[in-house]
Amino acid sequence: PSNDFKFIQKELNKLKEFNSIIDKNGEIPIYSEIDMYKEIEHARKGFSFDEIKLNLVKTDIQNTIDIIKYSMKLDFDPIYLNDLFLGLKANEILYNRINQSISSDNQVKDSASRELAQIRKDIYNLNKSIHSSLSSLISKFKDITKGDNFVIRNGRYAIPISTSYKGDVDGIVQDVSDSGQTTFIEPKEVLEQENRMTVLKIREKDEISKILHELTNLVLANKEQLISNNEIIAEIDFLNSKCKYQREIDA
Repeated sequence: PSNDFKFIQKELNKLKEFNSIIDKNGEIPIYSEIDMYKEIEHARKGFSFDEIKLNLVKTDIQNTIDIIKYSMKLDFDPIYLNDLFLGLKANEILYNRINQSISSDNQVKDSASRELAQIRKDIYNLNKSIHSSLSSLISKFKDITKGDNFVIRNGRYAIPISTSYKGDVDGIVQDVSDSGQTTFIEPKEVLEQENRMTVLKIREKDEISKILHELTNLVLANKEQLISNNEIIAEIDFLNSKCKYQREIDA
């Protein structure tokens, strides 16, 4: 609420112009969902953006680009809204860097770094090797196994062996069935491979943390522009909401 006549007149003129724009050019694209100032302040305290937040930053940049494109198609120069449209600055470099690193389903991509791509390649190859070893062992001990496949026990691969024959398999006991008739043994042949896999998983996690930290620093390096764009989108969204409400109540 305000009793400042000049301010009220200016806001009404902005709304009138906004109405005219969407009448001639259709709905303005507004779909950003991030409070950029809040998230950047959180990151400035030392917290890295996660994959979801980085995708929200990317979406905000895309929304900025789409509004700029929308404004460039106007067949007249706005008087009251021109400063808003001109205040938007596209940051395609940051957009592309996030897009290269984070997938649409909020996962860090292999393409985020050469190191991550190599680690995941090693994980894939080692996983194939472990499964091949397990398949061979299942075949080797088929006469004393309970079932025809390996299982996971305590986060480790194990073969279900008839308890009375557990001494025939060299390995570590990971679990025993409730009946006691089945012993789940992690074979010695895959133990070393699984230990290597554990190391690779730790390296993958560390590399992902490093990538998220680097992307967060890129966001912080562009914080003024990102916050400004986000605030302008918010103001345009507010105008859009007022316009819809105005039409709803025929004001």
